[in-house]
Amino acid sequence: MPRAMKAAAPLYLLSSLVLVKDDLGVHAAATAASCGSNEDCTGCTESACSTTAGCQDTSPGDYDASYCKWCDDECGDGDGDAGDTLLNVDPDQGCGLGDNIIGSALIGIFAGIFGYFVPCCFACRRSEKDYYNRMIDTSNPSVKRAAGTVTKKWEVASNRPGGGISYWIELNFTIKRPDGRSYVVSGQRLVFDRLYAESAEGSSLEVSYNMSSESEFVIVKDAELRVNSRPQIIMIAVFGIFFVASIGVCALAIVSTGCWIGVIFWLIFVGGGGLCGKFACMRLTVQCGLRGRAEVKASN
Repeated sequence: MPRAMKAAAPLYLLSSLVLVKDDLGVHAAATAASCGSNEDCTGCTESACSTTAGCQDTSPGDYDASYCKWCDDECGDGDGDAGDTLLNVDPDQGCGLGDNIIGSALIGIFAGIFGYFVPCCFACRRSEKDYYNRMIDTSNPSVKRAAGTVTKKWEVASNRPGGGISYWIELNFTIKRPDGRSYVVSGQRLVFDRLYAESAEGSSLEVSYNMSSESEFVIVKDAELRVNSRPQIIMIAVFGIFFVASIGVCALAIVSTGCWIGVIFWLIFVGGGGLCGKFACMRLTVQCGLRGRAEVKASN
């Protein structure tokens, strides 16, 4: 090889390397420039994906260009900052977006929990009054009245802070079945403090019992007090606040997601609360709390 060519070879190689480097730089610059254009970050290099506004690397492990996603300013980095969200909600798409449906349903359930107790408590209260009205209705052929004798009375203080005191009366009365046989009914009843104060051991109280099940009875005067009693103003205020809050949260489900699915869940909870209060709560309240214990024994 001629000496001139040998001397020029290093220069040629050096210039080739410079050109290759320039080409790579131009390609990288072009890639970086196109990264995020048209809100598309797929194919961006790792450095471009991390530096381009609106792009985020969501690769589960080592960097993968297909996991470079466009997420604009709402994108999070998964570290719990304000930008990270579990659901990508878009109110403009309404119930057409799955995340909107899920978000609306969750908010509706939360609102339903607030709204559940109001109809439940009021329906329970209404059913309780209806029960006592039936038990003391003199025109009701399934009930009958008798004179009972107070055998014992006592108070029970609650161990819970602010639990108050409950008042109990135990009494006996005699009933006669259609077959002519007599039976003695002995039972305990939770009563109002007013009736408790007026009654003494050995005094007489009128009772009304179910003829098909004599252990189911009420003290007439106590039942009248329960029918005519009114809920406390503070209780009405608290329940009112809860219900208004539930309506507000339910409205939020529509405004924030553009989907009405949450309203259905709210209605299910509110309606379920009313049914529970009418059929389940009232029965448990009467049987477990107000009726107490009772037994029927044959008279000697």
